[in-house]
Amino acid sequence: ETVRDAAGNLLGLTWNMVRAALPHLKPGASIINVSTIFSRTKYFGRAAYVVPKAAMNAFSRQLALQIGNRGIRVNIVYPGPIESQRIRTVFSAMDKLRKAEPGTTADEFLSTMALAQPEEKGPPTRTLPTVEDVANTMVFLGSDESRAFSTQGFEVTNGM
Repeated sequence: ETVRDAAGNLLGLTWNMVRAALPHLKPGASIINVSTIFSRTKYFGRAAYVVPKAAMNAFSRQLALQIGNRGIRVNIVYPGPIESQRIRTVFSAMDKLRKAEPGTTADEFLSTMALAQPEEKGPPTRTLPTVEDVANTMVFLGSDESRAFSTQGFEVTNGM
C-alpha cells in the first residue's frame, strides 16, 4: 500500500462523505470520524496507514470549528488495537519486521493498557478492546446524550 492509496481510502473517503452529507445535516446532527490511536502512538512499519489518519484528526478538528455554529457536532474516535484476527496478523508481521520474538508486539501493547477487564471467572485481565466497545462509543456520540461534545477525541483503548 502506498501513502497515496491510503490517503485516498482513509482521508479522501471521509472528506467526500462529509461534503456530500453536510448540506443535509440539521442542527443537532453529529459527525463521528474514526481514526486510530496509532495516529498518535508508535506503530512500527505502518506509516502509510497512520499518516492519513493523522490528517483526518486535523480535518475533524477544523471541521468542528467551522460548522459548530450551525449546531453540528464533530468528534473523533481513536480505537486502539481491536481484538481480531487482523490485529494478531498485523502484530505478527511487526514482530517479523522488528526481528522480535513472536508475541512481543501484542505483549507491549497490552502492557500499556491501564484497564484490566473483568472476566466471568478469575481476576480481571488486560485484553484488547472489542468492536462492541467502539460501536458503543459511537452510539453515545450519535445520541443527544452527547450534545455538549464537539472537537473531542474518544480513545477506545482500555487506557493505553
